[in-house]
Amino acid sequence: GFNFNLTNSPANSSLIVPELRPWQEATLIKKFRKELQFQFRYRLDERFIHNNDKQVLTDGYHFNWRHRFRIQFSKPIAHFKNNRDLTLKLSDEVMINAGDVPRPFDQNRLFASLEIKFNNRWSFETGYLNIIQPITDDVFYERHVIRSTLYHRLGYK
Repeated sequence: GFNFNLTNSPANSSLIVPELRPWQEATLIKKFRKELQFQFRYRLDERFIHNNDKQVLTDGYHFNWRHRFRIQFSKPIAHFKNNRDLTLKLSDEVMINAGDVPRPFDQNRLFASLEIKFNNRWSFETGYLNIIQPITDDVFYERHVIRSTLYHRLGYK
């Protein structure tokens, strides 16, 4: 996959830093009982972050790797007619930098959400995301985010 991100820094919220991020991932899925699902996802990000001096953007990009480890549990909590489900999801993701970086720990993301399935191709998820990132070795920045996502799954028949 590929992401293009515009991120503001906790040190300077007016500085918007572009990032180009190709990535690869693998997900293992295990079902327990009838409806409880466990997922483990490993993602490798190749991060090209625009150089900056924390005040303005400067020439060029800095590269580093980021390893992402996510565990997620999901369980349908309500069933409706026409194959529609309401699913509770709980996840935790730890991100670790590798390469020329000031500190290996990048961030931790805790997420709790509800996803409503409209049909086999469309669903909508909304939930609370808690992000913790280090600013220095002793100071952490915490974000409280409401995240909503519209999913479209492509068919391969």
